[in-house]
Amino acid sequence: MKRILSILLVCLILGISIPVSYADAASVTEQTTYFADGSYCVETLTVCANEIATYSTTKSATKTAKYYDSTDKLCWKYDLTASFQVNSGVSATCTSCSDTVTRYVAEWTFVSKSATKSGNKATGTAKMKKNGKVATKTLTLTCSKNGVIS
Repeated sequence: MKRILSILLVCLILGISIPVSYADAASVTEQTTYFADGSYCVETLTVCANEIATYSTTKSATKTAKYYDSTDKLCWKYDLTASFQVNSGVSATCTSCSDTVTRYVAEWTFVSKSATKSGNKATGTAKMKKNGKVATKTLTLTCSKNGVIS
């Protein structure tokens, strides 16, 4: 009897601790695009740590684009954040989105930014300007009907 209770207790402890430790991890993916002048842009997708669990019906994520010059100096960054309502296996809807631009180098000036949502997608566009040239960055966050954000 003691052995059965011990086994049940161990199973209960493992069953409780796995979801808690799983929820502590954040999902992060990164992609870098290089340009002819030596500058580059690093895009990072971060799915909020408490939103990774499959049982969550509300998911949120942030996609960040960081623009670096050819000397590896961070010039500016653009963040798009969105929340999604997920009916697992049936549908996903973007419920809110917002964007921010942060400038780190004085030579770059802010032109505009906008964030829109439609269906299961959030789209944001930022425009920055340097020496008369406008750089446009568009970011998209999409949530599948199974709650996978890309």
